[in-house]
Amino acid sequence: MYEVQHNFLSVDDCEMLIAYHKDNCLSPEKPLLPTKESLGVYFHKEGETRPLDIIHKFPDIDEKVMSWVTGFGGYGNLYIRTNEITKWNTGNKSPLHRDKFQELWSALIYLNDDFTGGKTFLEDGTHIRPEIGKCLLLQGNKVKHGVTEVSGIRYTLGYWIGWIDSHTITIGERL
Repeated sequence: MYEVQHNFLSVDDCEMLIAYHKDNCLSPEKPLLPTKESLGVYFHKEGETRPLDIIHKFPDIDEKVMSWVTGFGGYGNLYIRTNEITKWNTGNKSPLHRDKFQELWSALIYLNDDFTGGKTFLEDGTHIRPEIGKCLLLQGNKVKHGVTEVSGIRYTLGYWIGWIDSHTITIGERL
């Protein structure tokens, strides 16, 4: 199951989020401390995707995404498990995959479209073309999806939404 909403975010919102990433994401030579992938220092290599965790930094956008998700009903209490702004560089791509089993919903908001490639593709052969402000919502733990190779710079805002489990750190738990 997947749905697309055009103009989910305004052009101004998208430009603000790209500027936020540029202002807050460290250069490849500097470590990111901490990341969800590590307990210590994580270095990015030149050309890798550059995710910037922004959990709960933009509550108006969070609420808009959650309102859409909860509109499907029947899932109990859902939470934003993580979300990030990601810079995709030339050559970056993602193979066909499913998200983690506890991530019931995945939302991907395209922040720019001045690049080639970078389409999201689904296992049924569907290709979703990036457009500024467009949001793709899918059951990421069920629907296999990937990204075609990017030529240029692609920015996305991703959300992974599910239930709280023993591995999820909620606000206030981390010291």
